[in-house]
Amino acid sequence: MKEELTKYLSSKNLEEHISIIIDIVNSYYNKKTKPVRPEKKPIKRRGSKENLYENQFFVIVKDFHTKDKVDIWVLKLKRKIWLEKDEFSELKEFVEGYDGYYSGFSGGFIFTSMPNEKIMEEATELLENLVD
Repeated sequence: MKEELTKYLSSKNLEEHISIIIDIVNSYYNKKTKPVRPEKKPIKRRGSKENLYENQFFVIVKDFHTKDKVDIWVLKLKRKIWLEKDEFSELKEFVEGYDGYYSGFSGGFIFTSMPNEKIMEEATELLENLVD
């Protein structure tokens, strides 16, 4: 196509414009194509948040730890519960006794498996004593 265009323009005595037009044509054909971005995959945002247990003090939610790629169970205090620093420390020690830990990111106490009935009953009793 470049050669045909050059011949045509030469025959019309447009030689001074030939170089400009050829540069335009070359820039068109040598244009780098922009890479097409792949469609974005939906990001799994911290699990499906299934409520598994609830009482007047806390709720236990099944969640997903995105860094470790494992399921976790989070014991979250309800908003109406307010504990002083020493009371919170007592609850934290109780949870650590059952291989749990507090996570500010999750906003609750994390367990690697579903807490059993004994843990939930003892946590409820402890919170009843702390809140009163």
